[in-house]
Amino acid sequence: MNRVIDDVIKESTDIFSIPEIYSLLRHKLQDPYASNAEIADIIKRDPGLSLTILKIVNSALYGFKSSISSVAQAVSIIGRLELSELVLSTVVVQKFNQLPIEKTSILQHWKHCFLCALIAKKLAKHCSLQELSESIFIAGLLHDIGKLIIYYKFPEQVKNASNPELFQSLQIEKDILGFNHAELGSELMKAWDLPLLLQSTTLWHHSPESAIEYTDACKIINVSNVLAHFDIMGEEVESVLNAETCWKTFNLDIDVLFEIHLYAIEELNETIGMFLK
Repeated sequence: MNRVIDDVIKESTDIFSIPEIYSLLRHKLQDPYASNAEIADIIKRDPGLSLTILKIVNSALYGFKSSISSVAQAVSIIGRLELSELVLSTVVVQKFNQLPIEKTSILQHWKHCFLCALIAKKLAKHCSLQELSESIFIAGLLHDIGKLIIYYKFPEQVKNASNPELFQSLQIEKDILGFNHAELGSELMKAWDLPLLLQSTTLWHHSPESAIEYTDACKIINVSNVLAHFDIMGEEVESVLNAETCWKTFNLDIDVLFEIHLYAIEELNETIGMFLK
């Protein structure tokens, strides 16, 4: 680990520690004899989290035909792995949303990340990665988590470290801080012992060609990240996409990307509202 990154994380263990309820849930999920009711009981210790989880699983994000009325029912229907990932995304978003960061900046951050996540989930399904679509949604949601740490820890340097020019910030961050947001976010996930898919997609979301594990997922987060920087598709987007060649390995028509982006935009506000209340 980069020693500077290590210091950043260790200096703020209260802020950047894994949320306790997720740690308890993960421990219980490792017990092969744990029942759905026992798993649900952990989630129900946090009434706000329980309500958020039920709201999400009953939304268009999952698209179930019948209503899910209890956390235990959600466990049995969506499965333990997906529930774990859903809890992870929910508690991390809520935890980082409480950081003393300028509200406009943090809302803009989540708008980009939720749009990236929605695009990534749809793109994964389109590219026959249905079994990874939920994990890829989480990857899209958390891919820029390192930026929030930078906003919090280095407020004076943020204007320079977070250069508004698309895809220009990594080297600037490295020059100013000694690391970039992708490295920082990935190391935080490693410290939290999160799945390798999340570590890899976070580390390589700007350069998927360097990824060794989960290369397709890294490519999907890369192109989703590109698309999520735009509110409206047009010639400018097409020009940027043409410079990012990894998406072409999926044999996608650019019109398909534009259509996926449009559907994601339509779902964006509702999705943000579910997670951020």
